[in-house]
Amino acid sequence: MTSLQLKVDLFCTREHVFDAYTDTAKQAAITGAPAVAEGKIGGMVSLWSGAVTGVFVALRRPELIVQTWRTHDFETNEPDSRVEIRLQSTPQGCRFIVTQDQIPKRLYKQFVNGWTSAYFKDLAAWTAQANIH
Repeated sequence: MTSLQLKVDLFCTREHVFDAYTDTAKQAAITGAPAVAEGKIGGMVSLWSGAVTGVFVALRRPELIVQTWRTHDFETNEPDSRVEIRLQSTPQGCRFIVTQDQIPKRLYKQFVNGWTSAYFKDLAAWTAQANIH
């Protein structure tokens, strides 16, 4: 198992990002795919038409989101990954910092690419299109 930490700066408030990450309709709009984001402790998470599933385990608006997380690529005997998202205010908006632990080594590059080339890109485009500042 391995872990990663990645970040992206966004031109919107951390409140907007927190609210979008914990809302079903906004997650679907961000990713362009069916999603579920029940923004409460124990609430379900399902992204990209169920390719990612998990549960919210900690929420502290607007600064912290913690989830269990797994993709359909996990073996049944592999534990869920843990995703921690910290949102820090910056002069231009906010910094989205994701730390993900318990990643199967064979999936590491896939996860880095998923966060950086897909999710961060989609989130930045959504905040720009929604004109959220």
